[in-house]
Amino acid sequence: MPEDATWNIIRIARPQDLAVGESLMVRGKVYARKVPRSLAPQKAAASLQPVAEKSLEGSPLVRYELNYSGAQRRLRIAD
Repeated sequence: MPEDATWNIIRIARPQDLAVGESLMVRGKVYARKVPRSLAPQKAAASLQPVAEKSLEGSPLVRYELNYSGAQRRLRIAD
């Protein structure tokens, strides 16, 4: 799954469709421009966790986190 697809899933407000657990991910294009390496899929551990804060509408927030094992990189997105 491409990392950029994560943003599309969040935009349509469907966090339950995000990949969770170990999977292969392709780094995002913006990150790839800053760190020139191949765009080969890398192992990543993904998790979806509730956050204590609430959104402006009052619904609970969740945080999606991707941990890339080989790249020592972490992406956190609060939805």
